[in-house]
Amino acid sequence: MKILIVDDEQAIRKTFNMVLSYADHSVVEARTAEEALQKIKGDAFDVVFLDVKLPKRSGLEIVPDIKKASSGTYIIVITGHGNVVDAVDAMKMGVYDYMEKPVSVEKIKFLLNNIGEEKSILTAYSQLLQQAVSFELVGEAGAIEHIRQTISKVAVSDATVLITGENGTGKEVVARMIHKSSELKGGFVVVNCAALPEDLIESELFGYRKGAFTGAERDKPGKIELANNGTLFLDEIGDMSPRTQAKLLRVLQFKRFSPLGDTIEKEVKVRFIAATNRNLSQQIEKEHFREDLFFRLNEVPIDIPPLRDRQMDVPLLIDFIKGTFMQGDTLEFEEAAMDLLSTYSFPGNIRELRNFIKRLIILSGDNVVDKSTLLSIIPELKGDRLNGQKAGKPKSYGDYMDMVEKSFVLEALERNNWVISKTADDIDMQRSNLYKKIQKYDLKKDDAD
Repeated sequence: MKILIVDDEQAIRKTFNMVLSYADHSVVEARTAEEALQKIKGDAFDVVFLDVKLPKRSGLEIVPDIKKASSGTYIIVITGHGNVVDAVDAMKMGVYDYMEKPVSVEKIKFLLNNIGEEKSILTAYSQLLQQAVSFELVGEAGAIEHIRQTISKVAVSDATVLITGENGTGKEVVARMIHKSSELKGGFVVVNCAALPEDLIESELFGYRKGAFTGAERDKPGKIELANNGTLFLDEIGDMSPRTQAKLLRVLQFKRFSPLGDTIEKEVKVRFIAATNRNLSQQIEKEHFREDLFFRLNEVPIDIPPLRDRQMDVPLLIDFIKGTFMQGDTLEFEEAAMDLLSTYSFPGNIRELRNFIKRLIILSGDNVVDKSTLLSIIPELKGDRLNGQKAGKPKSYGDYMDMVEKSFVLEALERNNWVISKTADDIDMQRSNLYKKIQKYDLKKDDAD
């Protein structure tokens, strides 16, 4: 790791240098707060050991500057023996830890070991997120390729993006791809507008000052401030209250905001990406959503199609999902089983497909899944097909009536063990007419397996 030692005492710097260099860390020294800030602005450090008592300017004074210049840097404060007040103040400012003088070699090693483990966990988590990004955009459908091209173009701009699509289509994944492809140095911060009650969403977004309301016992930064120099993802923006919409509009216009209980405005540099499963045009007509906010958000629209509209991608997605859940083992599908999956409407979209495959991996004892096994484990697949065509929403009233009639006849046949006379009596239909329905919809006994 690359480590900066900030202390005006040469003996302290020498101790750190000996310990850290021996452990193959790269060490840089600074004697003053100003010198430390110059080095931090010019280079990236994993860890900063920061003395509190520095010439001219206290180490605690520059903690916010360090965090602003390098949000991923771990700060460890060095305090005089027994100076608990400085240590407490430092922890309130968000430093990683503190250590007292005289410095302990064992404490240095202990802290760096913990930081190394934490960084490894964060790296592994980041890799898992990238796997999810690849998974959600697997596919050869034209709409998916268009989204990939749009992401590459919009990522290098500062445009606000509005992502629309049904639940489970991967709206957050697309937002993360835009952030990852950008040159923003800050983090990716998520606000779920549907999960927060109206009286909490403002404090969550804008933060608050101590005493702003009952229970505000300390200052708390909001998600907008935390996303500075990064991306703020507003999920389910269509559920945001009109009052909060008005405040958000001002932030989008001027890139400035005030925490609750504060009169001073803060300036931020934030990339806004919003997503919704609602029809915002209809929401505007009902006066549930501000038209001016919609235009601010909709600088670059991205619409993600439901899985039923790109069912050619289902086999590709299944192969990828299997790879994320299985290591070494294989799970294959007979043609009839794959055809059944490829003609299911997937109301839950990719999220539902992922759940299906995970269920199969857990419950199926065979390496090859046939149609019978598939239906026994995933009964949701029954009766979800249309005239041998790919499933989906009916395009006309006639299609809808055919879908209903086919499902009705098939269920009746299954209920009566495919005995034609018994089925005809059961549904009060002439046998000749029932034969015509079976022929019309090309019904076969294995359709009901």
